[in-house]
Amino acid sequence: MDTKVVAVVAVLALAFAALVVWGAKRDEGGSDAWSFGTLAGCAAGRAVQSTDLEGACYGRRVFVARPGSPCVVQIEPLGRFAWRHRQLALELASGLKVKVQLTPADPNAPPVSVPLSARMTKGPPLPVLPSGGTLALACEQPDATGVCQVRLARR
Repeated sequence: MDTKVVAVVAVLALAFAALVVWGAKRDEGGSDAWSFGTLAGCAAGRAVQSTDLEGACYGRRVFVARPGSPCVVQIEPLGRFAWRHRQLALELASGLKVKVQLTPADPNAPPVSVPLSARMTKGPPLPVLPSGGTLALACEQPDATGVCQVRLARR
């Protein structure tokens, strides 16, 4: 009798795991609709896409900031029922020092600040909440052209 219960529980666990994997593969297409993929993607989060970003100083995966004139970009919120986070990975393309600040739209979440420099061109992936937020890049030391460029890194 106990082996039947164990077998049923094992079959249910395998079916749930299969649904999560199926949902994760289905959800990779960029759909913000709820699926089992949101359960699988909750831990890792998906990368912020170019289409999630809006700002005059951003184009073709590159942010351009000048000393005294930071690049400010809005990160669009996810759909109404989305609850997983995204990750924003950045790398310094030109310039010597840039201060990156991510301010979540959620007033209860603290801002995150990361320096990028010639010594550390890639920053850690920054978590972006479903509500979106504001990304500000301040060029502290430009290159010879007088600007700093930061690229949206591919994971």
